[in-house]
Amino acid sequence: MPVMPYRCSVCLVLILGFLGLAGCVSDRDISNDPHFPTGFKVGAVYRIVVPTAASVYHKPFGEFIMLIGPFDGRPLPRSGKPGGLVTDYQTFEVLPVGTQIRITQIRRFYAYLDVGSETTIGAIMASGPHEGMAANIDKICRNVTYPDMSNGLLVRDPSILAEEPAKAAQ
Repeated sequence: MPVMPYRCSVCLVLILGFLGLAGCVSDRDISNDPHFPTGFKVGAVYRIVVPTAASVYHKPFGEFIMLIGPFDGRPLPRSGKPGGLVTDYQTFEVLPVGTQIRITQIRRFYAYLDVGSETTIGAIMASGPHEGMAANIDKICRNVTYPDMSNGLLVRDPSILAEEPAKAAQ
C-alpha cells in the first residue's frame, strides 16, 4: 500500500519539474539594443584584416563556414579523402585579407538554470569564394563581461574585423 503514494509523488514531482523547465530558455534579438554594445551593426559589412582560418561545412548539415581565428602559419588539418576533406563534410582553409562579411542578426540566448546567457552573431559571406554562405563568426569575437551581465557579450575584435566604410549614395 505505501508504494502507490510514493509513485504518485515521484510522477507529480517529474511533471511539475518538466513544466517548470518549459520556458526556462528564451532568446531575444538585440541587433538594435543600445544596452548590448557589440560593436556590430546589422547590415554592415566588415572586412577581415588578417588571414583567418576557417572550417567549411558541407552537406548533410547544410553549407556554412565557421571562422576559427587568425591563421598562425601552422598546417591546416588534412586527410586523404578526395578534395582535401577532413571528414565527409568538412574542409579547412585560410580566408585572405579583405574577405567581406555582412552581419544579419545579433541574438542573446537566456537559460535560467545557472547556465547564464550567450550571444550569437549571424552573418553571411559578402565576398570571396564562399559569397552568400552563412557564416559563424563567434570564435573570432572577443568575450567581454560587463558588471550587470551574468555571462559575457560577444563584441567585434578590431584586430580581426574592420568595418567597411558605407558606400556613398549615388
